[in-house]
Order: sequence, then C-alpha cells, then structure tokens
Amino acid sequence: MNVFDFAMQMEIDGKAHYEKLAAGTTIAGLQNIFLMLAADEQKHYEVVQAMKVGHYGAISGSTALMRQRTCFRGL
Repeated sequence: MNVFDFAMQMEIDGKAHYEKLAAGTTIAGLQNIFLMLAADEQKHYEVVQAMKVGHYGAISGSTALMRQRTCFRGL
C-alpha cells in the first residue's frame, strides 16, 4: 500500500467514525457537527485522490466547528 492509498483509507475510516458518532447521538447540534466533520473527511479523501494522480491544489479550511459553536452553549 502506498502513502496515498494509506491516507485515503484513513479518510474513509475517519468519515465512517464520524457518521457512526452522528448516528449514536440524539443531540441535533452534535449530529450536525459530526456530519460536517464526516463531509470534511470526504473532501480530504478527494484531495488525496487527486494528489495520487498528480493534481496538487489547496484545500480550504474546515468551518464545521465554527458554524456549530453555538450548539456547545446548550451542552
């Protein structure tokens, strides 16, 4: 397994983990955060996949926690 395949598998595993966490909570704010983090993992996967074939570009930063910071007040 090369470094790109390894990194892509890590992103797949991370996405599955966040989706499992989202499914395991009834708190809507946490579900949203976990689903946004899962979506970020998908973006990371796509970036690494592009890098694997020689396309290098920038990835934008995640805004998942910034957009959901208010849900932490309720916890």
